[in-house]
This record gives sequence, C-alpha cells and structure tokens, in this order.
Amino acid sequence: MKLTKEQAIKWNKRMWTEMAEKIEINKSLIDVEEFKRFFCSRFPCYIESNCFLCEYSVYCYECPVLWGKKNEDKCGILNDGTPGLFRKAVHAQTWQEQAELARQIANLPERKDV
Repeated sequence: MKLTKEQAIKWNKRMWTEMAEKIEINKSLIDVEEFKRFFCSRFPCYIESNCFLCEYSVYCYECPVLWGKKNEDKCGILNDGTPGLFRKAVHAQTWQEQAELARQIANLPERKDV
C-alpha cells in the first residue's frame, strides 16, 4: 500500500494512540505486532513494511517523523547506539511504560526536510 506522507503520519498516530488506550484500559502489556495486525484488519490499510512510516519512506533516513534529536536517529536504535522508542515499546517491562512510549510515538514531530 503506497501512502502519502500525510497518510503515513495520520495512520501512525491513530494506531499508536489506540494502542496506548488499549494498554491503559486493560492495564497490561500488549504484543505490538499482534496489535498492528488487529488494527489493520479493521481498516483498508494493509502494510508490507514494519509500520506506516516505513511504508511511506522505505529507508530509515527518509522517515517522515523525528525519532530522536537528530534526523539520523531511527525507531529501533538511535545514532548513539541506545534503543529507540519503538524498540523500547516492544520490550517495555510495565504496561505504564508501554502506554507512555506508545503515546510518545503517536506524537512524534513531523520532519520538514523529507
């Protein structure tokens, strides 16, 4: 599914916001990949890549949102080698931590340079 930049950001925000809400309602950790499949089953939004943002950009350096302090930072690992927000959300130890990370991902700032 080819997405525009606006669609990718919109669907990313919607999915991660719903994920945070589900985590908070159930007060339990969730499997991020399983939730993504559930989310996409409800809408015509099949994605081949890891996420809506990846579906738009293909290459990490073209991601339309800013994952860290630098444009080179990525969702899985930051430029300095520390885990990125996505990796932290997948491996969160508490539901509270996972919900907070999901909200952060939902509200990442848009990059203007891509």
